Formats: sequence, C-alpha cells, structure tokens
Amino acid sequence: MIEQLASIKLRTSTHLAHGLRSNLYPDGTFRIGPVGNKNGIQINDVDPAKFADLVVQMQLMIIGIESFNQESGERVEWLAAASDKVHSELGARPDRIWSEIRNRAAKMGDERAQHLASAISFHYLAAEISMRRVSEAYNTHQRHVHRSKAPVGQRFTTMDTSDLYHDLHAFFVNLGSARDYVASFVAEKISDIGKVSNHAALLKRIKESDDEVHKLILSYSDRQFLPIGLAHIGEYRDVLVHRSPVGSLSDWVDVVALRHPLPKGFGGVSLTLPANPFDLDGQTVDALVLIHYALHLMGKYLVKIAELSPMVPYRPHFRVVDGKVEEVRE
Repeated sequence: MIEQLASIKLRTSTHLAHGLRSNLYPDGTFRIGPVGNKNGIQINDVDPAKFADLVVQMQLMIIGIESFNQESGERVEWLAAASDKVHSELGARPDRIWSEIRNRAAKMGDERAQHLASAISFHYLAAEISMRRVSEAYNTHQRHVHRSKAPVGQRFTTMDTSDLYHDLHAFFVNLGSARDYVASFVAEKISDIGKVSNHAALLKRIKESDDEVHKLILSYSDRQFLPIGLAHIGEYRDVLVHRSPVGSLSDWVDVVALRHPLPKGFGGVSLTLPANPFDLDGQTVDALVLIHYALHLMGKYLVKIAELSPMVPYRPHFRVVDGKVEEVRE
C-alpha cells in the first residue's frame, strides 16, 4: 500500500567561510551572523539574482546549504557547494554517478566492481559530511569570538579546536580512501592491468602510459596541479597527523578582518594550513576554504573517471501497477 506522507516546511541555512551563516528571505532580507554588536547584521532589498555577487563582494565563500524541518529542527539535507558546482560543470553528482555504476555492476553480477563503486560513493559522501562538521566547528569558534568580542588579530584556542583538527583529518582520510578505491577500479575494471592496493601503486604501473584514462590520472596527480591535486590529499593528511601531534602545527585559531558591508572591526575565525603541503614554511591558506577546493577537485576527478568506465551508469525506474511497485525494464 502506497501512502503519501504529509509535506514538511523547510528552513535553510547557508554555510559561509569563517563559520558564518546566512539566510536570504523572499522579501529580499539578507541576514548574516554571528557578527556585529547583536546576533548578526541585516541587509534589505537584496536581489536574489545578485546574492552570489554580494557574497563575493564580502570575500566570503559559500561552503554549502543545510535544510532543516522547520517544526522539529531536524536536519533534512546537506548540500556541499563544491559538489553542486561539479554537477553544474559536468552534469553529474560524483556520489550519484558512482552509485549508478554500482547498480550496473549489480545487474551484471560483478560483485568486485559493485564493492569498489560503493566504496567510492561512500567515501566521497563521508568527505562531504566531514566538510559539514568542519564548517560546524568553525561556527562554534565564530560564536565564541562573537560572545567574547575578540578583536581582529587575536589568536585563541578552545577545547573545540582539537575536534576541528580531527574533522579535518577525517575529511582527508575519506578523500584519500575514495582516491585509492578509484585506483583499484581503474586497474581492474577499466585498464585490466591487475590489482593495485592504492593510488601510488597505480601511478607506478601507468607512469609511461599514453592511455587516455592514465593521462587523466597522471595530470591530476601532478604536484603542480592547482589549486590542489591528488598528490596533495595524502600529504595534508600526513601534515595533520603523522608529521605532528594534533594541534601542534598551529595551536591557534586567528580572528581575521572581514570586508564591507560587514561591520568594520569585527572579525571571522580562520585556521591556517600550508598552502602547499610540500612546503611547510611557505604561504598559508584557510582550512575551510582549502577543503572546499579539495572536494571540488575530487568531485571532478570522480565524474571524469566515471565517464571513461565501460560500465554505463544505471538508474532504476519504477512504476505503480495495481497498487504494486515494479521496475521498468531498460
């Protein structure tokens, strides 16, 4: 028996750089916080079509959008902006296209391909969740700055800073796992060159190859690939944990200046990491901004590899006949 559930009303919250949150209402009211003398600031008569321009003007970045059940407050959906950007650029969401390859593998009875495709999709989604948690940790620090009225230039640390490092580490662990499972899929199901244990092992096998998929992998693995490439992912993971105890790379969260029309004198939080993980003494980059670009890189890579897979993505379609659900044949 098919039963239609009651519809729910949603409220959304846009995650921005520095742990800030914003909402744009239908009447053009734009609110952002926590920042300023009160809970936040309000800008009226904002054209929805120019919302992104306003965010850019503030030198902020949209990290993602979270939807909640307005009545219960429960989270309904999290959409990472990097994944949405990949979808707009390449026409597919990375996790979904690999789920559809898993479906194809299941129809073909290829359990190994099904396992690998499932793992790729899972670890990409896990990285998206880690990104949300990093953004939430930033928001926790930003609320601390707002409550304590910490001035621009101040550095601080709290018990939550350790959690932030763990979430960053989890993000790069999941991206690294997705990358390694892709390597296994390429070796076994696309190139038929035998099993490999990880991405590094695949690179050794294909370093002299002119094959299209191999050239794609090698280009994404170049240390000069900007702003971040596959080679950087494992290195950032090592920077965060293996080369130093958690928190010793930077014990401090910085309060940095925000740009007009945000109020002058009030800051946003920033945790800095090396802009180049192979040069720990060089320039630095904000960690939340960095992982946005890292997820975008991995998303594009996953979709491009999927497009070269001999297993065509399969999305099952269903229909209702005499009150029963049945799958529509291809």
